[in-house]
Amino acid sequence: MPDERVQQLIDQLRESEFVEVKNWLGGVVENDEKARLAKEIIALANSGGGHIFIGFTDDEGQGHQPIEPEENEETAFSQDAIAAIVHRYCTPAIQCAVETYRQTNGQVGHPVISVPAAGRVPLFASRQSPDNRTLTNGTVYVRRPGGNSEPCRTQDDWERLLERLVHARQDQLINAIRNVLNPEQEFTPAAQEQAFEDWISASRAARADVLTALPEGHPLRLEQGNYEVAFSIRPFQEPDIAELNRNLDHNRPRHSGWAPFVSLHRDGMAPRPLGDVIQAWLVGEEGRDRDPSHSDFWRLSVHGDGYLVRAMQEDDPDYGANLAPRPHRPGFDWELPIYRMTEMLKLIEWLGLTYASGDAAFQMRVTYFGTNGRRLTQHRLRYMLHRGGMAHEDSISSQISGRVGEIALNTEEMVFSLLRPVFAQFDFAELPRQLVDNVVQDVARYRQ
Repeated sequence: MPDERVQQLIDQLRESEFVEVKNWLGGVVENDEKARLAKEIIALANSGGGHIFIGFTDDEGQGHQPIEPEENEETAFSQDAIAAIVHRYCTPAIQCAVETYRQTNGQVGHPVISVPAAGRVPLFASRQSPDNRTLTNGTVYVRRPGGNSEPCRTQDDWERLLERLVHARQDQLINAIRNVLNPEQEFTPAAQEQAFEDWISASRAARADVLTALPEGHPLRLEQGNYEVAFSIRPFQEPDIAELNRNLDHNRPRHSGWAPFVSLHRDGMAPRPLGDVIQAWLVGEEGRDRDPSHSDFWRLSVHGDGYLVRAMQEDDPDYGANLAPRPHRPGFDWELPIYRMTEMLKLIEWLGLTYASGDAAFQMRVTYFGTNGRRLTQHRLRYMLHRGGMAHEDSISSQISGRVGEIALNTEEMVFSLLRPVFAQFDFAELPRQLVDNVVQDVARYRQ
């Protein structure tokens, strides 16, 4: 729905600390123009958020006059295109909204990019612009009174920025505490809980269906062990399935070399539309000799439901290659589950902020299969951790729920809450909170 405040701004257009006006930037085809737009997004986010109005003359003195777009210029400012620019030039990436507005009695449709305020940390430029002037790698940009975007240089600049970030964190923390202390709040009403169970059952049936092509005992059945992650986000915008698939392929967060919901486009492994669900099995039609550790099965619905099955990395022949003697098999690593569940939470956060809001509720369940007889082990020797605790059940499951907007603030606590009961099934092993904190930070520091 049109925002009355944005309509008022476009009708009385002038640049300010929270409003930036740009021409069509050549349809952001050139990388210099992409970097120029990214600079404005970074500066607005660091200054509390704002709007970028596209398709006007730059002359403030004469008033910002509408410019008729040339071919393909108006459509160049799609949600996907802006997300790709942010992902390429900004860190941490944020989700900007794009809507088309017309001035009252105007004939030209103008893309308006709504930039949210930076939350926990300031935004930096993550790479250099091709001209080496527009955007400087590692620089924090802010807005000046009057509408200029410039590097954060002075003590006053930094004090204003840090004060705003501290207040934002305080607000997030207060909301998170309020949700914890409110026992009457239901993240997952009964009807939604049943829909979640139905989604998991349907996804398991879909996987069983593709496995019929494999003979009994085939390694790609992952019968030795696997883990399953399911999640649901409500309410959800329900995007067009093609747009969701494209956005997932190009812009999903990547915190490892094999992040969740991998899209491959060869040998019949590309994702497929099945009604309102995107489904992929990274085996393909001729992939029976494929490495089981890279044979994910996943599904994502336009309603905000996700499902992933992946092999236990501990069962890979190369796992623990740095240890002598090799760890006892089958094993369950101390660090790998923390890393993978953090990645999944960051994916849920990205989907929620892209197609819902920070107030949207999510639930997430992980189930490890083939755990009976597995023992705790460690493939990296960074920590002194107890090894050898054994699980005595064939499967172990755990679940958490919360608000999408709280994931960034409480990632460590959410991962700890999710996995603590899992590790307890290995002869009452206690998951060290410091280990969770350290591995979550490893995920945050990952760079492609």
